[in-house]
Amino acid sequence: MWKWEGRTRFVMKQAAQEKKKWDKAVGDIEQEMASLGFPPDPFWQMGGGVNPPFSGFSNSFRGFRGVGIDMFRRPDKLKAALEKFLEFRISQAKPAVHRGGKPAIGSAGESHRVSDEFLSKKQFEEFVWPNWKRAIQTTFDLGYDVIRMFFEGKRDNQLEYFTDFPKGTFYIRLQDSNMVRAKEILGGVACLCGNVPVSLLCTGSPSEVDEYCKKLIKACKKDGGFILTSSTTGYGETKPENVKAMIDSVEKYGRY
Repeated sequence: MWKWEGRTRFVMKQAAQEKKKWDKAVGDIEQEMASLGFPPDPFWQMGGGVNPPFSGFSNSFRGFRGVGIDMFRRPDKLKAALEKFLEFRISQAKPAVHRGGKPAIGSAGESHRVSDEFLSKKQFEEFVWPNWKRAIQTTFDLGYDVIRMFFEGKRDNQLEYFTDFPKGTFYIRLQDSNMVRAKEILGGVACLCGNVPVSLLCTGSPSEVDEYCKKLIKACKKDGGFILTSSTTGYGETKPENVKAMIDSVEKYGRY
């Protein structure tokens, strides 16, 4: 047992040292990009707001297996726990701060564990949407102008729920959802961001990336409100030439 614990501490120490090297090499990338004249990415701007409870509760308290069982065995207790968790988050939320005439960007997203792969539409309506809708409205009530969210996985069954909110109130990054359909449904409500597959950027060729981006831009650029980028954060295996092809495609096909 002692040898195992000692080995674990050694590996964790090595990991921490490598993390320090990474942080030093990367530095403050947002500040560096700003010095080059690029605006900050709204998705990574830290903001307040009220995040809904389902993802966090299923991550840190019950686990998704436990929540899945609760949906069938004790749904009322699950709903009560989720509402209690949301009340706590609301109690901790801070009002928006407006600086320099810029819109205040808040967060109120269910980033994962609620996608179409995890939940049926009925389960989403019963266990997720009531609290999520309340979290969104509370965030707006706190004075935030725009809410940023990341829709991990597929959300094709959820898009219509956001159409009741005012125009220009969301900044949503989509991973695997149908972007063309999302633009049709949410084009008047949200600025959509995505969704060039990271797998394509890692394994494809520049010409394949260019063709994919061309089709995506052509389908989604009408009336603006679309930002072309990767489906999620890139990894070390992403080919630099493919990232360049993605960026160049905006110059070639994104003007109108």
